Amino acid sequence: MRVDRIKISESRSAAIKAAGCAFLFVVSVAAGISAAAAQTSLSGQTALAGQTASSWPGSGGLQSTSGPGTGGQTSRQSASRSAPAGAPRTKLANATSTEMPAADAQARRPSAQTPGESARAKKKPNPVSARQQAERHYFVEFRARVAESYGHAYLVYGRVDGNGTIIQSQVAGLHPFSESVFPWLIGHLIPVPAETGASDGDLEELYVSARYRVLLSEADYVKTAAYIKKQQANNPLWHASLNNCIGFLKDVAHFMGLQTPLSTLVYPEVFVNNLREMNESPDHMAKTFIPRVQWGISKPSE
Repeated sequence: MRVDRIKISESRSAAIKAAGCAFLFVVSVAAGISAAAAQTSLSGQTALAGQTASSWPGSGGLQSTSGPGTGGQTSRQSASRSAPAGAPRTKLANATSTEMPAADAQARRPSAQTPGESARAKKKPNPVSARQQAERHYFVEFRARVAESYGHAYLVYGRVDGNGTIIQSQVAGLHPFSESVFPWLIGHLIPVPAETGASDGDLEELYVSARYRVLLSEADYVKTAAYIKKQQANNPLWHASLNNCIGFLKDVAHFMGLQTPLSTLVYPEVFVNNLREMNESPDHMAKTFIPRVQWGISKPSE
């Protein structure tokens, strides 16, 4: 009976030992799994930290790679030297630091323009200003000059430089032929042969009593000059009241689209001043009624 109890006790001890060994084995396996999981988690955090550092501005990532010059390449080389040997490099990190799309790189690249260049780029040439500048090179000037009678009206037209100085000009007008006073006297009664070029005194600035200059584009000037030539060819006769110098200027002014005084039976100085006032003054009203220069009240126009 005692022998049986001893055998039972030994069987229980063996079973307890076996259970203990199994428990220790299970604990050891669990510990190993935990350690492996911890190591895997630590490796993942290390890789994530490497990705963050490579893409953070100023660390050789996006900003350094897309910057001008060789700064991006130097930063990538520095990052490669500072990385631990054998450290895993994920595809995401490589794509972030070196494989940025060209469009995104262009968008992030800082502008190479200086402040002055940027201001000039924003300030585009104005086509209207350029056209107005081009119109300064052609002109038609309506003039009046003093004379021993009541004066004379005529045209000067041609080209000017950027300062308004005449560099090429022609004179056109309507007056009795020759410099003799007799055709002029007869022309107050009946028409007499006319000349349509410059008369004596037209080229003397000292005698100019009034002027009105109109600037034209090249295209408008060509049309106006052709019309002046046509009027010269179509006016072979001069008459003091029916076909005079003022009527010649009025026809050209009307062709140019200018407002003109009604009457041609006025002093040339009065006509030219009123022509200027009707087209340049704010109220477009004629204000000159007496020839102040022709009558010696004022000095000739400079």
